[in-house]
Amino acid sequence: MGYSITTVLNLTFLATLSAGFVFFVWHALLFTAILVLAGLGQLAVLTLQSLFTRRPARPLKPVRGKVIPQARHSSGSRRQR
Repeated sequence: MGYSITTVLNLTFLATLSAGFVFFVWHALLFTAILVLAGLGQLAVLTLQSLFTRRPARPLKPVRGKVIPQARHSSGSRRQR
């Protein structure tokens, strides 16, 4: 019966180890749930955005043979024509 201190130390070590494992599993589940919720939120936003945004009335056709003028920038980096 002289091994009571060793038994207490072993039980303390195993309790600490099991508490660490429980915390690890809890955080892994929490992180997974957060990622799933973020993915569902992104899917919901994309679905709502595709339902309620306006689409062009007709698709734009490429124009052959015409030169499209370049847009003028107001930043002053290009010369005004």
